[in-house]
Amino acid sequence: MAATMLTSTLFNPYPFLGMVDGNGAQAAARGVVTAAAALGGLVIFRWGGPVRVRSLALEKPAAVRSSALGSLAFGVLTGLPLAVLNAFALSFTQGQPFQWQNPLASLVDALQPGIVEEVVYRFAFLGLVWLALRRSCPQQAGWLAGLLALLVHTFMHYDSLYLEAPLAAIGMGTLTAIVWGLPMTILALRRDLESAIAFHWIQDVARFFAGF
Repeated sequence: MAATMLTSTLFNPYPFLGMVDGNGAQAAARGVVTAAAALGGLVIFRWGGPVRVRSLALEKPAAVRSSALGSLAFGVLTGLPLAVLNAFALSFTQGQPFQWQNPLASLVDALQPGIVEEVVYRFAFLGLVWLALRRSCPQQAGWLAGLLALLVHTFMHYDSLYLEAPLAAIGMGTLTAIVWGLPMTILALRRDLESAIAFHWIQDVARFFAGF
């Protein structure tokens, strides 16, 4: 993640903690945060957490590779129609025509939000909430944790809009959560982290390629 952030041209995240900005500083910060989240998520996964990492399954290496690649392909194919819809929705809501960008840069830069956000929110954060809920409501803990992670991840994208038009922020956040966030949550809980990452990745590939 640090390496791809260093060369990023289309992905411009908010300053980390409101202070850390620039590709080099962002690369270091995002690399550390993602590594810490991944390690924490893996510990929870080993404790029976609700989000499976298929590439770490205790099976024969060849079978694991094939299974993980299948999940990545499934996530991309599932997400592609919504990725196209998302690009057209952005064009409509922002009143801006498509401005085609470098396809290779789109493919690479989309790894940043696709991997980092899924690892942080739908692996580590979801897992932490599951840990807190698993004793009080063991049957529903996974889905309740997934719902909370979905809401936090979705509505954090509209933080500035809350100050300008809170009702619009709630409406757009709710629509985004249902149309785009819910499929990623279902993929993470019912299939694996890899499929959720691939679904997220293809959304941003289309967005970056179309110039948004």
